[in-house]
Amino acid sequence: MKAVKSFDFFQKVSSDEFIKPTILGAFISLSAISLMVYLIFRELVDLFSNSITKETILYQDPEQYSKINLNIAAHFMFMPCHIISVDQQDMIGNHRMDINDSIYKKKIGRGPGTGQQYSVDHHLKPEALEEAIKTNQGCFVNGHVPISKVSGNVHISHHNYGNMYQHFKYHKREMFDRLSLTHTFGTLYFGDNEVKGELLRRFNLDEKTSFNRVSLMPDYRNKREKMNYDYFIKLIPHLFVDNIKGEQFTAYQYSVTSKATEFNPNSDGMHAVTLHYDFTPISIKIVLERKSITHSLTHICAIVGGVYVLFSLLNRLILAFCDWVREEKNS
Repeated sequence: MKAVKSFDFFQKVSSDEFIKPTILGAFISLSAISLMVYLIFRELVDLFSNSITKETILYQDPEQYSKINLNIAAHFMFMPCHIISVDQQDMIGNHRMDINDSIYKKKIGRGPGTGQQYSVDHHLKPEALEEAIKTNQGCFVNGHVPISKVSGNVHISHHNYGNMYQHFKYHKREMFDRLSLTHTFGTLYFGDNEVKGELLRRFNLDEKTSFNRVSLMPDYRNKREKMNYDYFIKLIPHLFVDNIKGEQFTAYQYSVTSKATEFNPNSDGMHAVTLHYDFTPISIKIVLERKSITHSLTHICAIVGGVYVLFSLLNRLILAFCDWVREEKNS
């Protein structure tokens, strides 16, 4: 018992003013020591770990006239590559049709040439498209579209192949009815691969929730009928600051909602998959840094003092209560 009592930091002062250790005080002291050790250990772990802080700012992009890449990978199960056109336009007048210098198409499904990259054929013959439809060929669209940092859209339809579209609509209706923009996205993110890789590694980010959010988008692969698909994307600029290495990056996370509406095949227009994008003026600043030693030492001193005072008060309250109970019994 004497060995246990020797741990008592909160020794009782007896009526004759001698310090008197108690079993209760020893247990409270050991509890205080255990809590101090745990909290100090956590503080030391934080000291040697990187901390990440976030804040909302109004950020003016210094490179607002530069472009970023919209990276895309999509499967079209019932639409041959022959008449798929990837177009882009925005509010400052840019309009590109059938982008083929950074967008690549690969035949999927069955039939000749399946699995091979499709070369754009500006003199496409109806027989080639008819053969692709008969063999249930689809198309895998992969690549990137450079976009300016203003509102705009990227749409996938048949705008550059309007004559072929109209020919099948009016002269090969049974083939036309088999065409559909049913699709599924495998990739949809904004920015550069190298920057994305650095951010995932340094800031412990999850690609699926931070950059490539296709897992949260509806799956339209089973809709065989002709539909218009609209995706509304809000781009949120993120300023990533690495104070450890003295570097910073700008990346774009986004939120997305979608809508699928029926398309009347007898109308004059064409069905399309449209990605409407817009940039928000509010940015998120994320800072990566390490805690300073003085900051941690201050916390350690606060831990020791705070725990000692707290358990000292607890000890006095318990002893006062025990003395009160003892007096009540004697009276």
